[in-house]
Amino acid sequence: DSLEAQSDFSEYLELMKTKKVASLRVDLNEDGELDNIYFKFPATSKHPEFGYSDPGVAHILEIALTNGDQFVLDESVDSLATPILKKGQNRIESDLIFLTEPINGCNYLLISGPEYGCCNSKLFILKISGNRVEKIYDQEFGLDSFSYDSKEEKYLFVGSTFLGETWGGFKTDFMFQSFNYPKVYSLNSMFEYDLEATKKHNRELINKYGNFTSLSKPTLIINKQTNDKKLVSLTEEVELLYQLKYDDLSRSKLSPKYFMRFDKSELRLMRNEIFASYGYIFKSQDLYEYFSSTKWYNPRFKNVDNKLTDIEKYNIQLILEAEKAP
Repeated sequence: DSLEAQSDFSEYLELMKTKKVASLRVDLNEDGELDNIYFKFPATSKHPEFGYSDPGVAHILEIALTNGDQFVLDESVDSLATPILKKGQNRIESDLIFLTEPINGCNYLLISGPEYGCCNSKLFILKISGNRVEKIYDQEFGLDSFSYDSKEEKYLFVGSTFLGETWGGFKTDFMFQSFNYPKVYSLNSMFEYDLEATKKHNRELINKYGNFTSLSKPTLIINKQTNDKKLVSLTEEVELLYQLKYDDLSRSKLSPKYFMRFDKSELRLMRNEIFASYGYIFKSQDLYEYFSSTKWYNPRFKNVDNKLTDIEKYNIQLILEAEKAP
């Protein structure tokens, strides 16, 4: 009977875990014996109870050292990242797994996870030392380049550990963008971030923006009108300097209960931020000074009532009621 015909899902699942996609025999630990590498559980498997599909090649990677560990990587794996494939120095004839040159008596296996639209693919690195197989890295890593430094006997990986995002710009001229600069990692005895190599690789950007490698959350602030860009370390204070604090008041109608958590002074600021976002010139000195301390406030109108949306009018009324409550 075909596996797809199995009526019991648990039985089907166990059978699929044994189904091989590919297998290799390689001496991984230099002991003169061929070891086994198995890719199992095809990612193209279909069953109505799975409820998902995966773009990878296999869901399970098994390594069996003839004189050592039996290792299982229970993760979806795919064909190797393009920069690795292009190097052409793989000691295994495979596009699913890369065997490095020996480093300090150890071999390393490089494996890629599947790519998704929202995230970088994962990079898996397995260290093989004697009779042991050890996973030393399994994080998202968008690989841009990959090379071997024969003098230093180490591999260099250039890429990003996250995709970054752009946000903000609602009712202001400013947007934020994660500054996703290329980072350099070295593989020697471990897989580690190489700060000096990263600075060298990004010399032109550092000359333009300053030493962003010292920033905890390097972020570009972009003026949508002029396209001017400023690099900062993102904090809540910095974000509020360029963005509205209560922009949800203009996005959706809120419930009366929402406003019960705020005291009267904050309710007043919330309500008037709506007017400030349209450039209202405040007569109250404290409100004028408060909003003038931001980068987004541009006072230019004596009356903005005709600019208010139905959502904003609704929320303003609720805030006024909350302010009058005992």
